[in-house]
Amino acid sequence: MHRTGGPAAPDAGALATGLDTAFAALVARDIVPRPGVPRLLDELAAAEVPTAIVSASPRHVVDLVHKALGEERFTLTFAVEDTARTKPAPDPYLAAAAALGVDPRACVVVEDTPTGVAAAEAAGCAVLAVPSTVPIPTVAGRTVLDSLERADLSLLASLLTSTERN
Repeated sequence: MHRTGGPAAPDAGALATGLDTAFAALVARDIVPRPGVPRLLDELAAAEVPTAIVSASPRHVVDLVHKALGEERFTLTFAVEDTARTKPAPDPYLAAAAALGVDPRACVVVEDTPTGVAAAEAAGCAVLAVPSTVPIPTVAGRTVLDSLERADLSLLASLLTSTERN
């Protein structure tokens, strides 16, 4: 856009800032937890299972989502600025597991994008995929559901003890 806009076009930095501001405003206005998310987060909290938001979004966007979902429901958050490499690299999930003091193989990651799934699998985590806009295929070692309404603590525990994890 900048190259084709001629002299009247904003510089690339201003364009990026404007797009980021518009994206954050949309997120802030339209945060609606997907079906099953609040219940599952409450089950995890009641069982004292540490949880984290691990995102490739900027910190200010992660903080909006964190607040909307309930800050008390999460042990920590990781945003794009928090690791040298972001998804699909495993770095964000490895950093979150380290910060939680657990082996990545003892973590279940709930993801909604192929990029996030790739990052979690590269980190050695069990994956529960709940696709949002792009399909995610079922493969060995990965569970795919159409909704978190079908997920509970028992299912998450089974993902850690399945034969594919050993």
